[in-house]
Amino acid sequence: GDPLHSMQSTEGLRALLTADTDGILSVLLLDGGQSPIQNLLALENHQDELGLVDKIFRSVHAIKGSAGMAGFHVTSQLAHRIEDLLGHMRSQEFPVSAEIIDLLFQGADALSQEIENITDEEEEDETLLAIFEDLRADFLGQPASEVIHPALQPVAPAPSSPVAPTQEIVEPSTSAQQPKIPP
Repeated sequence: GDPLHSMQSTEGLRALLTADTDGILSVLLLDGGQSPIQNLLALENHQDELGLVDKIFRSVHAIKGSAGMAGFHVTSQLAHRIEDLLGHMRSQEFPVSAEIIDLLFQGADALSQEIENITDEEEEDETLLAIFEDLRADFLGQPASEVIHPALQPVAPAPSSPVAPTQEIVEPSTSAQQPKIPP
């Protein structure tokens, strides 16, 4: 893209982020000035109010898009991971629980730190994304590497076929072992 436009959007995002006086994700105040943190606190006390999940989702989605457009890819990826969890909650695939709310608070803290790094004109901290990925993977009961890059996972070997091969392939070795031929 146009470097001047990119610089202007980066400066614009920095200005929005810098205007955040308490440093806690109130970057894009939506839904009557409620920040994602305020809505998470409300959700913690009213777990049956799924409208709060929608509000948090929209706020995090806006942060993800703004950060991505301005070139803050770590912040955008982190927001995307949080948004993904919220999407599962919206579809009621994951019930609202103390555990997922704790995970969302940890994600919000990491996102807040990333935003602080941006406003302080520091580099984004990829370790915050990795730490959140580990917490998220633990919550989902998956190894972190499967959560981060499912497409890069090795393909599981196919289950062994009930039909025996005509000849078993044996790696060459120093022993005098011959290939086994099934009866």
